[in-house]
Amino acid sequence: AARAWPLLEKLGSRYPIMLAPMFGSSGPELMAAVVGAGGFAFFPGGNLPKASLKAGLRAAQDKLPLASPLLGVNIWASTMVQEQNSWLQSQAEAVEEVARCQARVFGELGAAPPHAVVQTLAETEEVMEGQVDALLEEGVKVVSVHFGWLKPRQVECLRNAGVYLIGNATNVAEARWLEDRGACAIIAQGASAGGHRGTFLDLANFHDNAMTGTEQLVREITITVSLPVIAAGGIMNGTDVQVMLDVGAQGVMLGTAFL
Repeated sequence: AARAWPLLEKLGSRYPIMLAPMFGSSGPELMAAVVGAGGFAFFPGGNLPKASLKAGLRAAQDKLPLASPLLGVNIWASTMVQEQNSWLQSQAEAVEEVARCQARVFGELGAAPPHAVVQTLAETEEVMEGQVDALLEEGVKVVSVHFGWLKPRQVECLRNAGVYLIGNATNVAEARWLEDRGACAIIAQGASAGGHRGTFLDLANFHDNAMTGTEQLVREITITVSLPVIAAGGIMNGTDVQVMLDVGAQGVMLGTAFL
């Protein structure tokens, strides 16, 4: 679709189809296959520390076909971290329930549950500073941020280096918030997204304001912000892609469909 051309120009890809940054699932071979077929792929940087991010990105870049666009990189904002003493009762109960379910499954498998390493907010922010340094040092030109956003100084630093910054919104309020803080494009993550929900505003009312279907969310965000919108959530085939482009998206992001 013609409306996708501005975004395609920024990404350097042939088609407005992107591989979602599935942490733990998107390997170098999958990224290379998507890029080789004319799509765009994001390396799942998550909360990897600087050295691991650089090493993983270089290994993935080495698998890409010659003359293909560089990979984008996705990182997780420090706003995803909530100190345990600030949890709502419902959050604490949910964590306990997950731990019980996990213990039961690992017990059936005859294995010990993995030990979770809890990061403080300060530790997470330190990791993110290292990630920004890595992005600049590796010459990454497309970066998406999940679970919130960067600090103003980080946004300025990356934008000054020519980086195209993409934010993730699960409702109109988040899309507006991201546009006001320097995002170049918005991922509209609908309720049917298979990965982590990227909600970061008004978490207490998550079920009321952040569970809109993808098609409707794209419609709402495209008439609210002036930025390119990328649809994500439940997009599984060409028909789904066309629907999203028809309602205003300039690109689509798929995860489960590639697995």
